[in-house]
Amino acid sequence: MATGLLTGLATIAQGEKQITIDANMSAIYVASGTLVLIAGEAVEAVSGTANTITLKNNWQGDSQTNTRFSVINTNEGVRDVIKTGKEISDNLLSLLNNQNLLLSGDTPTVSVDVNGTPTNFVPLTYLTNQVSQLTDGATSALETFDLLDDDVSMLSVDVSALQSLTTTIDSTLQGYKTSAETAATTAISEASKAASDALKTEADKQSTASDKLATANNVTTTENNVTASQLAKQGAESAENNVNDGVALALQYANYPEDIEIPGFPGQYSSYHWNQKTESLSSGSATDSLRLGGELPSYYAKQSDINALASVLSSDTAALDNLQEVVDFIQINRSTLDALSIDSITGLQSALTNKADYAQISNINNTSDLAKPASTATKALVDLKADKTRVTDLENQVDDLENTVTDLENQVDNLRILNILGF
Repeated sequence: MATGLLTGLATIAQGEKQITIDANMSAIYVASGTLVLIAGEAVEAVSGTANTITLKNNWQGDSQTNTRFSVINTNEGVRDVIKTGKEISDNLLSLLNNQNLLLSGDTPTVSVDVNGTPTNFVPLTYLTNQVSQLTDGATSALETFDLLDDDVSMLSVDVSALQSLTTTIDSTLQGYKTSAETAATTAISEASKAASDALKTEADKQSTASDKLATANNVTTTENNVTASQLAKQGAESAENNVNDGVALALQYANYPEDIEIPGFPGQYSSYHWNQKTESLSSGSATDSLRLGGELPSYYAKQSDINALASVLSSDTAALDNLQEVVDFIQINRSTLDALSIDSITGLQSALTNKADYAQISNINNTSDLAKPASTATKALVDLKADKTRVTDLENQVDDLENTVTDLENQVDNLRILNILGF
């Protein structure tokens, strides 16, 4: 039997779609658009098997048993074949596009239609790029860790050097303290003695003038009265001159310029000189003062500063900000370090390691800023510096001397009045 025309006997029940054909026939080739003729009716078939044919619609006629039928192929099926082929082609194209997105997409996600539902997937190219970036980042991080390890090793050497410098500074401060106290005691003693001698000399001269005046008053004759008046006048003038000399000397001890010895008294300096030195050291403005920070006294090296610095230098976990302070210290005090022949981190560490007992620093009671490290120039000032309390006492003595001089001047004025009145 040629394909496209099939005849035989068939059975179908009313309201059903499936036709059963003779067992020795096959309707596998039957597809959509195939024409079936049975019981005088023409109906459309959609598919077939070895012994069945499926209709497009339910059979509306009476039930048929072993009724003759014929199957004829038509062009109607070509349309469905073309349509189905196009759908397959479209689906294949869509699958290829989705495959391309999944393979080459460089965004975090791409949307792919799965059975009519959009579904997000991570494309392969994006994943590859992420893995590459992570690999590069890991390599860079390892290199950074290596650099940090080198920096830590260098800072450890810097810390050791600064510890050595702290020791040297402590030892120097102790020597400055002893020199300053000795110089202050000597200066006060000499200044007090000079002031006392000046007062004694003026008192002796005043006594001599009074004796001369008393002698003149005992003369009874007019000539002797004139002589007495002349003697009194001369005594008053002599006393006045002596008082003026005493005042000048007292003013020299009080106000003579800084860093200049009082004339006639080698090695002696005025109260103004010592006040200036005290203020210079107290304010932190002494020449070439060794600093740990700014100009204010609170930044100068004290026991707590040195302890803190030593703590940073001996720590393996010191913060970078603290280590920056160490670097700032080296930059600020470069000239002083050069003067101490400290030109390397090792030298700095050695100086700090040999530091003196900190407890000795706290015993300095001249001024709070004597605990500061000092350069050679500052040490020279400290060696000359008098104890501030004793300087104040000397100023008070000078004030007393000025008051005494004022009293002497008043007495001289009284003598002048007596001379004018003829006594």
